[in-house]
Amino acid sequence: MRYSKTHKSWYLPYEKSVFEKLKQHFPDLEISSNNAPLRTEHKPALSNGNEKVEKPKGVHQTDIVGSSSTEANPKQEKHAEPITQILRIVGYEDKGWWVYCDFSIGQKIKTTLERSYWDKNKKAWFVPVLKGSFAKLKNLLNIPIPHLTFQKYEFPRNAIFKPHPENSDFVLVELPYKAAAYNIIKTTKTRYWDKGRKCWRILNQNSIRNGLIERLQSAGIEVQIEEAVLQNVVKEGRYKDVKQNHEWVLSLPKPLQTTFTAYTGALMLRQYSWHTIKNYRLALKDYCAAFNFRHPDEISPKEAQLWLTESVQEGASEAVFVTMICALRFYYIKMQKREDWEFHLPFPRRAEKLPNILSQQEVKAMFDAVDNLKHKTMLLLGYAAGLRVSEVVSLRLADMDSQRMVIHIKQAKGKKDRCVMLSEVLLETLRLYYKAYKPKEWLFEGQSYDHYSTRSVQKIFQRAKLKARIVKKVSFHALRHSFATHLHEAGTDIRIIQELLGHNSSKTTERYTHVSNRTIQRVKSPLDTLMNSKNAN
Repeated sequence: MRYSKTHKSWYLPYEKSVFEKLKQHFPDLEISSNNAPLRTEHKPALSNGNEKVEKPKGVHQTDIVGSSSTEANPKQEKHAEPITQILRIVGYEDKGWWVYCDFSIGQKIKTTLERSYWDKNKKAWFVPVLKGSFAKLKNLLNIPIPHLTFQKYEFPRNAIFKPHPENSDFVLVELPYKAAAYNIIKTTKTRYWDKGRKCWRILNQNSIRNGLIERLQSAGIEVQIEEAVLQNVVKEGRYKDVKQNHEWVLSLPKPLQTTFTAYTGALMLRQYSWHTIKNYRLALKDYCAAFNFRHPDEISPKEAQLWLTESVQEGASEAVFVTMICALRFYYIKMQKREDWEFHLPFPRRAEKLPNILSQQEVKAMFDAVDNLKHKTMLLLGYAAGLRVSEVVSLRLADMDSQRMVIHIKQAKGKKDRCVMLSEVLLETLRLYYKAYKPKEWLFEGQSYDHYSTRSVQKIFQRAKLKARIVKKVSFHALRHSFATHLHEAGTDIRIIQELLGHNSSKTTERYTHVSNRTIQRVKSPLDTLMNSKNAN
């Protein structure tokens, strides 16, 4: 025995014992040979349209009850009466409507009204409040629809700064309903919209909070600050990195927390980049996890060498293996001053891979495929000056010297500064970009009043590559490779290319000579000589 939601009836097995039980419990039961219903469902509440129906819990609107009849099945006998369908609509606060209806109407609601869904507990369809949902529901059901009462949110006249009730590191900001206030908060660091409290949240740092206050006051908006906001202030600095470091260390076993804290501090004192610090720590964590989180000092060089050998056999990539060697060398040799580790951690042989190069026609097609001026300027910078993606997003307005026609690249990879040429075509594009976007400090500003992220620029490059129908597996760094290769093909000295790219060794720059067609095109293939000699004969 099972219940059918479609036909709203119970299915019983066609057996004599079941029929006898039905007759015992329902003496007035009548059986039709063609399964046509002999009853008509009637409810006293439907005798007229003015009576109310009992409301379910949580409903605050007046119920509207409508009735409609389905078309009779032509296969049914004439004496069979159609079932009366009950259509009931209940308005639920300011969120939407509950619709109690049959299966056919429910399917129309599902296909016509967006985001509507069936609730198993209430056994009704819920239609949320969206643009045009009221008119669509009215046209679909052809009965009156209850109007919803929306709670009006009263915006404050002034900007109010108050402490966060759960996390003292953040501040809640209530803003007046003004476009200037919205534009200012959208360009503030760490800003986040709290849906539950219907206000903004920012980090309680003096620089972030005071900067927001100054910009609001300059726009003519008064500011009110509660005293508790000024008491719990987060220290200045790279808060995100420090917080991630603290939470990451606490996730380790307690005997290793002190060791990893000292390891991170030693890397910071030697001015390693945060990206390198995270990679080294993860490598050391994987190393300890392989030995059931034993202390690194308890692991002998032979055990480490055996584990490294097994890692290579299991298919560890060259980059992962090199990172592991560097992380272990830093801990055992530079921190612990253990000389015996120097003989057991050899560096692997590096594969000599040639860079993937884009032709000048492919680069031009990629630029033409980009319509957004900001995105196009980023790609032009990467190719015109041979910049890395991190160097593009880190450029400031002060780094562009139009009088000397140079671009100053500061604190790039390896913390090195260099100068590259400023293209005339690029300069014209930069001037158009400045008039359109008016950046203040960073050349390419993001949503949080900070520079663009490298991940976003990589996505821009991939979209441009797809539009240009380029099938090569390349990333944004291919523009830098193409810059060096095209310069070499044009006759530029390899030493000048080395300075423009910022390479320490000329061997790094010489790999572009292997992909350049400057020398290759001078050599004639023996196949051409052979075929031409046959044609001559």
